[in-house]
Amino acid sequence: MYVAETAGYVAVIDAAGTIVATITVGANPLGVAIAPSGTANAGDVYVANGADGTVSVIDPNNTVIATITVGSNPWNLAVSPTGANAGDVYVTNYNDNTVSVIDPTNTVIATLSVGVSPFGVAVSPTGANAGDVYITNIAGSSVSVIDPTNTVITSVAVGGQPEGIAISPTGANAGTVYVGNYADNTISVIGTDNRVSGTISGAPNYPMQLSVSPTGPMAGDIYAIGYYNNFNAFQPNGTDLGNIWPTIPDTVIPRGLAVAASGSQAGDVYVGSYVHGTVTEFDPAGSVVRTINFGSGVQGLAIAP
Repeated sequence: MYVAETAGYVAVIDAAGTIVATITVGANPLGVAIAPSGTANAGDVYVANGADGTVSVIDPNNTVIATITVGSNPWNLAVSPTGANAGDVYVTNYNDNTVSVIDPTNTVIATLSVGVSPFGVAVSPTGANAGDVYITNIAGSSVSVIDPTNTVITSVAVGGQPEGIAISPTGANAGTVYVGNYADNTISVIGTDNRVSGTISGAPNYPMQLSVSPTGPMAGDIYAIGYYNNFNAFQPNGTDLGNIWPTIPDTVIPRGLAVAASGSQAGDVYVGSYVHGTVTEFDPAGSVVRTINFGSGVQGLAIAP
């Protein structure tokens, strides 16, 4: 696991929860993404440095191999796992209303205009929309959709101030897109035809982060965490499984939510806290496995897919 810290570094965490390396990156690192296996850049880690408009690239040996200039205030990023754009990295530039596209050779190959205040980003791993890229536009209350040729093909109206976004990788709902609407306390559901197919109510107050479990007893279920520590899970049909962890240790202002896809922690959920500088790991049953402490606030995290 790679964790971005406000102090300007990325911490590398092994399966036992031990910090095994710290890597200096740019100013105010925010989002983190890892290129999946099967891509030309597999294992490379990408970090959006919000304060200096760059992306740091870290290789599997934990060495920074490139610093790439992108737009103003890059916040989140995602790597395409499949299709013609496999290995391409998509970076939301919050202040520019653009998305930078970086290819596996660490070259910016496109800068795309999207909606106002782009924030979250996810790439569909499967289904009819495999390789399509989805961008939440906070001020535009919309989701921009980019196809594998790096063309913006549509804009989907969702709820107020969409932030978190996740796409199901498995099950009958594979390829379905889930969007957390911060102002509405709802989750918009977008089908593989890029149309809103439903709205899930009962989301946690001010949903900031979303993730879909890829494996285990919760496979296909959606996790949503709100600004004030409430953490809900939903089945793909929208059934609210409730506030599954009513009191989340040290997760005030969550920054980073991910579910392990493989290994001994497969199905475990990781939540980062900006205020307390921690990452808390939960097993699928909701028990706290461990809390990892850092020297500064957590801004984002990623687990190798």
